[in-house]
Amino acid sequence: ADFVWEDWISAYDLKKHLVLSESEKIFNAPFSRVINVFMNERSYFALLNLAESVVGSSKGGVLLNFIFFVVSESSLVILMKRLSMDKTIKYLSLAMFGFSVYILSAATFIRFYMFIIMLFLIILNLCYTAWDANSWGAVIFDELLALILVYFSFKNSELVIPFFAVFWICFVIASLVREKRKQSITGLWVC
Repeated sequence: ADFVWEDWISAYDLKKHLVLSESEKIFNAPFSRVINVFMNERSYFALLNLAESVVGSSKGGVLLNFIFFVVSESSLVILMKRLSMDKTIKYLSLAMFGFSVYILSAATFIRFYMFIIMLFLIILNLCYTAWDANSWGAVIFDELLALILVYFSFKNSELVIPFFAVFWICFVIASLVREKRKQSITGLWVC
């Protein structure tokens, strides 16, 4: 039916577009198609399809974002422990981040924002691990994992690239200033 202003739309018509049909569920696709969707298309939508297929309703998206929220909070806690921050600042940071209007809306609206936030916090943890690493292998491994997560972030939003580029340039400059040879060489290689 065509859209008409000031005319009620039946919930049935909307449900046709909000709930997966049996043929649209990711479980019914060939395995090669599933891998292709995860690697080459917006991986959040593949995860959303998976969540809705498991839960059986559109509430799977809220559950998925709640999982991303919990992983994001956990990643933030791990990062704060590594940074040896004062306890008061840790709790205040966690409360301000975790219960801000932005994060709560990112977690409740079924969009990819919470997924991107989670990936970025994991990337920050990987960069911190690379910063502290003493061996070439550990630095390269952590930075490659970070780049893989940047790739998945990029597949969901192209706006991640300028943001990550500025972050990575700061990482390289800091490693040059602090004379962290391994981190600066691998960081320049990434740039």
